[in-house]
Amino acid sequence: MINHVRTLLLNVKSEIDPNIVGEEYIPPTFSPTVFDTQVSKIYNVLFGGSPDRYMLNYRGQQIMAMLHSTELSQNVLDYDSRITYWPMTGATFYDFPFVTTAEKIGNFTGDIHFIDELKPSDATGQMYHTWRIYVKDSATITVTHLNDPKEEQEYSYVITEGRSDSITLLGSTQYFSFNAPVGSSWTVKGFAKPVRDMGDIFSTLKQSVTIIDELALWGAAPVEPLLTYKNLWRDHDEYAYSLGGLVMALVAKINALHTKAG
Repeated sequence: MINHVRTLLLNVKSEIDPNIVGEEYIPPTFSPTVFDTQVSKIYNVLFGGSPDRYMLNYRGQQIMAMLHSTELSQNVLDYDSRITYWPMTGATFYDFPFVTTAEKIGNFTGDIHFIDELKPSDATGQMYHTWRIYVKDSATITVTHLNDPKEEQEYSYVITEGRSDSITLLGSTQYFSFNAPVGSSWTVKGFAKPVRDMGDIFSTLKQSVTIIDELALWGAAPVEPLLTYKNLWRDHDEYAYSLGGLVMALVAKINALHTKAG
């Protein structure tokens, strides 16, 4: 399977969106795998509990770059040497603009200004957020957070010297103010950069992965290459090798589940 390891890790259908950074080939016949408890526990630390496509691609780029920076690159290629993601030649997240922007719905004179930074939820894995903002009347504005689960809230506002006070951008850490007439509306898109880097993820997994989790990955008497993955995870001083060993053991487990499911 082309991009075998990456495809198993991202575990999503082949629904490539050229507008999303980091998209790579996923075989059209690939079906996502249902994870067991131990796989889900580790996977959720890597990607979040309900990661969107942006988070999958973001973390996927980091993980695959980590693996290919070590001798584990050969273990990746042992599954299938046909890869399209390495070396990285397309758009990456290294220079991605993690900002919040608004687009007017209809034609009106006015503007909207965002305050503070959109902080991410690494626990859920949601990087991309979208809202609809509607100036309902001279004292009320409606903010709809369109991510699942969708939620809507009305806020009171006061205009002072032609501009509103600060209003909560529902479901986020940001605020906004506006200067626009009643009936104005915007579509808002925001991209939040994950807080945790691979070193942070490594530290979290070192603290949370138990003997039971390890046994689920490589068993009581592991054979190669699982034995190498186990030794790297437990004994290697460099995180790329240690975390790489755990990730490759996770891939082997997912591959087995995927094969069993047919």
